[in-house]
Amino acid sequence: MDITKRHKATNQDSRFPRALKGFKDLENHIKSNSFNVPLIGINEGFFGFFFKAEYHKEREWAEKFLFSATEIARIVFELANNNGKSVAITYDGLVHETEGKVEEKISSFGYLKMISYIYALTRSEVLKNEIKKADFWDDTTYFWKSYIKGASIEDINSILKDKEDIFLKTMDSYGKEMQKYIMYYELKCFAAVINGNEEEFNKYLQEGLEKHYEFYCEHHMFLDEDMNGQNDSDSWVSMPLLALSCLAHDLGLKVGVESEYIPKWIIEKDFQYDLKKII
Repeated sequence: MDITKRHKATNQDSRFPRALKGFKDLENHIKSNSFNVPLIGINEGFFGFFFKAEYHKEREWAEKFLFSATEIARIVFELANNNGKSVAITYDGLVHETEGKVEEKISSFGYLKMISYIYALTRSEVLKNEIKKADFWDDTTYFWKSYIKGASIEDINSILKDKEDIFLKTMDSYGKEMQKYIMYYELKCFAAVINGNEEEFNKYLQEGLEKHYEFYCEHHMFLDEDMNGQNDSDSWVSMPLLALSCLAHDLGLKVGVESEYIPKWIIEKDFQYDLKKII
C-alpha cells in the first residue's frame, strides 16, 4: 500500500466552528422559507463544510454535512424535474409544499462536477434517479454525467478520448496551475477505472495525489499571505481522486494508495452516522 501524506494547514483553527454556525444558519434559512430560496449556493456551502469537518477529524459532522449536501442536491433536481408544478419536498423528517423551479446554475459545468462527486461519494440511488430524469442534462460531453446516465463503456471511452485530445492540445497554456493536474489525472483515472485496469488506475492515482500535495505546499493561491494554498479548505480532500477511488472500489478494483486526501471510510462506505440513511 503506497501512502501519500496530506499537507498541514495553518491559521485554520476557527474554520470548523464557523462551519457549524454557517450550517445551522443555512438550515434555518431554507426551512423557514419552505425551500423557496436559491438552493445551489447552499448546496455548495454544505459540501464545503464537509471538507472542514473531515480535515478536523470531526467524523460525525463530516457525515452530517455530506448527507445534507446530498439531500439538498436531490431537492435541487426534484424541484427542477417538477418545474412549475406543486411539489412536496421532504427534508429532515419534515414536508414542505413549494413550487418546482429550475435554478440557472444547475447546468453549469462546476455544479455538474460537484453533483457527480457527491453521488460518487454517497452512492445515493435517490439522487442518481433524479439526475437521470433531468432533461436539461442530455448533453453527453462530460464523462461523469454519461456514466451516471448509464452510457455504454464504448460511448464513455469515446468521450474520454475526445476530452483527452482537446486537453493535451491546450495543456501547456495551464502552466503549473492545479487545473492542469485535476483535469489530467481525473481523465486518466476515470479511463482506467471504466476499463477495469487496476494497475493503471493506481499509477495515476498515486501521481495525482503527489501532484496535489506538491501544488498546495508550493503555490500561493491568494494575495493574503495568511491564506495560501495550504489553507484553502477545498485542498484538504482531493475530491476528483476520492470520487474515482469510490467508483473503483464499487467496481471491484483495489485502491492501492492510502492518503488522508482520499479518506478510506468514504471509499469503503464505512458510514456510522447520517450517511447510514443512504445505503
